[in-house]
Amino acid sequence: METRFKKPLLDWYRKNSRKLPFRGSKNPWKILVSEIMLQQTTMETILNRYPLFIKQFPTISSLAKATEQEALKAWEGLGYYRRIKNLRNTALICCKKFNGKLPKKYSELILLPGIGEYTAAAISSICHNEKKAAIDGNVTRVISRFFSVEENVSKSIGVKKIKKLANKILNSESPGDHNQAIMDLGSMVCTPKNPKCLSCPVSKSCSGFNSGDATKYPIKNKKNKSPEVDVAIASIKENGKILLVQRPAGTMLEGLWELPGGKVEKNESIKEACVREIKEETGMSIRVDRKMGTVKHAYTHLKVRLHIFEASIKDHKKNGSRRLIWTNVNEIETLPIPTGTKKALSIIRK
Repeated sequence: METRFKKPLLDWYRKNSRKLPFRGSKNPWKILVSEIMLQQTTMETILNRYPLFIKQFPTISSLAKATEQEALKAWEGLGYYRRIKNLRNTALICCKKFNGKLPKKYSELILLPGIGEYTAAAISSICHNEKKAAIDGNVTRVISRFFSVEENVSKSIGVKKIKKLANKILNSESPGDHNQAIMDLGSMVCTPKNPKCLSCPVSKSCSGFNSGDATKYPIKNKKNKSPEVDVAIASIKENGKILLVQRPAGTMLEGLWELPGGKVEKNESIKEACVREIKEETGMSIRVDRKMGTVKHAYTHLKVRLHIFEASIKDHKKNGSRRLIWTNVNEIETLPIPTGTKKALSIIRK
């Protein structure tokens, strides 16, 4: 059955592959950056941001020389900032241990920060022809449908089954092209909803298609609905400058700068939350003067309503938990800022 998959897939790929800025490159650094970006970021966004990032950091050593704040700024808007921190740490390790280059083997790549099984397989197969199947969501979907995999792919038994099948059908002569081909097939043809089965190069041998219900696969756990939370934040200005606080270590958006404030707790008004959170973060007592507006922002696992207030300081004690900075509104663009905060700043600037 695998022979009826390999050749038709590669023939289709060589005629229909996506034209992407990192395609055709055997440069491990460029492949690594593209694969890290592709985790949790849409292709549309990456097409705009990848060339800019590579222009700023064309080599491993160029990122290794950058400060963490410079790296965070370059990643701004892409989300999941742990990715850029891991990428920078990997660059530092490669400069120290591998003469500024990525190791070639899967077994060495997977030991680097932020490089998991999929990314290690993608780099080693595309750049060095190592026979390793790269398995992401697209690949899982294609294989689940082609073989009618009945195991739940959200569980270890399903993951093992997909891995076994993916390596079984891997084209050993062209593993890099094969991995990219099956990713493209999942992205362009074997889509989650309304798959284009009649345009699929392997549909004749696809068990899911021949069963009449390819969309039954992959079998996986249903996603929980994202919770919604209210967050109270404030615009506090003195001498023409606005107060920002830095996200603490070990939290989401670690190292980025945002307006002071935080989550509204149960049985607490939004204004009360604003006063309490800013006291905890900065040590300052504030007076909430007026509400400026509300913006919404969605993360993968969370939806947030940001309630923006204008506030003034009643006392200047600075014994809070956060690092503070007073900055000119126009200078904020030089700092790494979360997208939600940028939305709030657009309200403040009006």
